[in-house]
Amino acid sequence: MPRFRFQWENIDANLREILATAFQLPGVETAHFVTRFGKRPNQEFIQTAWPFLLDHWLILDKNAAHRIAEALQMRGVGDTTISDDLIYLRSCRNSAGLRDVVLIEFIALGERNETGVRLPESPAPIPAETTPAVTAPVISKNDNPVDVLRQFVLHTLASHFEKNVITIDEDGDIIMPAGSAVMCVTVAPEPLIVRVYAILVKKIVRSGELYETLNHINAGLQIGRMFEKDGLIILESSIFPYALNEQSLLNVVTHVQFLADQYDNRLHATFGGELIGKSPSVDMIDV
Repeated sequence: MPRFRFQWENIDANLREILATAFQLPGVETAHFVTRFGKRPNQEFIQTAWPFLLDHWLILDKNAAHRIAEALQMRGVGDTTISDDLIYLRSCRNSAGLRDVVLIEFIALGERNETGVRLPESPAPIPAETTPAVTAPVISKNDNPVDVLRQFVLHTLASHFEKNVITIDEDGDIIMPAGSAVMCVTVAPEPLIVRVYAILVKKIVRSGELYETLNHINAGLQIGRMFEKDGLIILESSIFPYALNEQSLLNVVTHVQFLADQYDNRLHATFGGELIGKSPSVDMIDV
């Protein structure tokens, strides 16, 4: 599958001029941005440029502002009671979690030319000296593997999500909101695996139409699966230890959060049952 090439020249000329002035670059040419920030922007760029991106990019790009706001609201960042996207974004702290989301959207912006078409790039190996470090758990001989993975998961999520949205139950499982659904991240011992699952609807009535719909949804999912169990609609994805690192965990958690919030109301409207809401009982989480 082709990758897509970020190019500074794909960024709107007015925005580049504002950024060039703010960062005292000699001009708006691509070479100046590459010299200062590299061929692709990173979190450090977003951290410094965020006020300018908010005031001069997102104020005009309503779709990007909405996608960023939606992703941050699911993470519990800022004042989530604010409905206006731009006002809400101004309430958000310039945290690592915010920079993660904004960076993805900004890179996508630079992968499009003036016609809005994403530009393909041939895959190329990353030189060893520029390969980014990937944080992953290390299980030593005398360690309890479950405890090691559990601590790694908790530390990673606490570093990227607001702490007030993370709840730890008596079993050490992590419970987080997924919009109007609820999500759980747990480490299972046999086989050793990290499970990320969201409960979308409870007290659902089984039917052929329901299973047909779930099969149709699963056919379009890139990761995970959606299924019915004991009257619950569950969306689940798992990560084996060999594939577990900071980025893979965040990708799965964000993906499950987003899909759960997208599908719970639709399934409830079509098949009934009850929405979980943001404060499920403990027995509802243990699936």
